[in-house]
This record gives sequence, structure tokens and C-alpha cells, in this order.
Amino acid sequence: RWSGTAAQAKQSAAEIIASNNLSEMMRWIITDLWRFVALTEDQLWQQRNTLFANVTNPHAFEAILSKYRRLGLIDVLSNVNSHLIEVGIRPSAEVSLRPYALGPVGTEAMLHIVGGEKSTEHPYRGEGERQLAHDLICSEILLRWARLTQSGDGTPVKLETRGPREVLVRGEDDKQTDVAPDGMMLSWRDGIVSRRYLMEYHNETYGGRAEHKIALYEKAAENTTKNRLAWRSVWDTNEMPRLLVVYRTAHVLEDYRETIAGRLSQGEPMRCWYVALSLEDALGGQLQNMEVLHKGSS
Repeated sequence: RWSGTAAQAKQSAAEIIASNNLSEMMRWIITDLWRFVALTEDQLWQQRNTLFANVTNPHAFEAILSKYRRLGLIDVLSNVNSHLIEVGIRPSAEVSLRPYALGPVGTEAMLHIVGGEKSTEHPYRGEGERQLAHDLICSEILLRWARLTQSGDGTPVKLETRGPREVLVRGEDDKQTDVAPDGMMLSWRDGIVSRRYLMEYHNETYGGRAEHKIALYEKAAENTTKNRLAWRSVWDTNEMPRLLVVYRTAHVLEDYRETIAGRLSQGEPMRCWYVALSLEDALGGQLQNMEVLHKGSS
């Protein structure tokens, strides 16, 4: 495991970049960990199929990850297997559910690759097991969607996904006004993006957070807000994407329904589209089961 100082991490990353010693495999792994915040060994193993199909030995792959860990490019996080298995995410026969995030050197290397203004600040957020489980479940959803060729009803789909760091929009004043979706799904049709969804996954089993989330997105959708200018460039669209609420329990779904109904009854503007999908359907690719909670005006 990397044991150097922050200054040594900066120097090591600079040397790797300057000497062009960042291999394709290295770049792919640290870039995906930057994009998705945290990934399990199994998620990385499944991803390598599309990019490094020649890597067929799981033991060799584990050795590569161990080497990157010693170099400080990546780091191993706490074991949260029970949380993942609880929602139906199980390891493959080849590798484990050991979770990884960027290490100190990998973090510095990504500053060179994506630029300081798009730094790794959308943190590694894993303050505790449940938050880490949340992040890994989000990664699993997004990776499965990216591999889908048809939805559960047989409808052909072509989807592209982006991780939380790719879709973070900084607030006008401080982090309290950040718009930080858990990811984005883009649906392609006839060579163009036909629809964008911002994913908000609720791993909690209780309601109570819908009011804050809705207020945040409605604020972003206002024509007068600086955030609107910011998200147009980050999300690459002039039209507010739909908010896709992925919920683990019906309590969360009911919380959104009641909050939307309450805002409408009080005459508050509701510019955004809100749709909902259960975690089971999200993991199973049953996108046809999306429920429209509100048709927005923006």
C-alpha cells in the first residue's frame, strides 16, 4: 500500500505523466475510478471485457490491481459485501467485490488528465459503509445500463452513461447549492441523443429527502439561475434532463409523490420532469417500468 506523503504523490504523478509511463490499462482504471467514484474488483473485471478482452486471467488482473495499489494509483476501501449482496449484487466466479477508489497518486494523475477545474473533489464520498455501498450500487446500475442492448420488454436500446464526477455542477456560492446527481443516462436513437436522465439513487429505506432534492433541481431549472448556464455545458444540453429517481423502498417513492403533489397544490412551479424506477428494475434493465411522477414544463 502507498505510504508516501502528499508532496511525494504529486511528484510521482507528475513523473508518470511526463515520462509517458501511463499505460492504456493504467489510464482506463484510474479514469473509470474518477468517473464512478468507487468500483468493485468485479465491476472493473466486467468492464475490461470491452477494452482489454485479451486479459482473461483473473489472477493476472488481481496482480495488476495490486501493483497499482503499491504505486498509489488506487486504494482498497472497506468491505461492504453484505450491503451489496442484500440488494442482489453478487461477485462473479472469477473475482471479488473488493472496492477500490483513486489513491493519492491516481488522484494527482487525474488532475493532469482532466484539469484542475474538474478535479476529484466530488469527493471520494464514502464516509461509512452505507455511503460506500450507495456509491457502488450506483456504479453497478450505470455499468449495467451501458451494456444493455434491449429493455425488459424487448425494445432495442442504445445507452450511454456518465458517472457522478462527470455530471457534477458546482453551486453558485458553496457546496450546499451543488447539483450532484449520482450519474446520467443518455438514450440514443438514429445517431443522436433522444433523451437524458439524471439519476438520483436513494439507498435509504425511509422517505424524507424528496423535498430537498426537488428544490435543488427546480432551482437549477430556473431561467435566472447561474446554475442553468453551468449545467448546459456540463450536461451538454440546453434542455433540462429528466430526473430519474431510483428507489429501494416504496417509502421513498411515496415521499416524492407527496412532495410533488404538495408543491403543485401550493402553486409552486414544477419545471422538471420526474420519473421513478425501483432498484430491482434498474438493476434488471426493466426501463419500460419507469413511472412518470410529473411532466415538467422546461
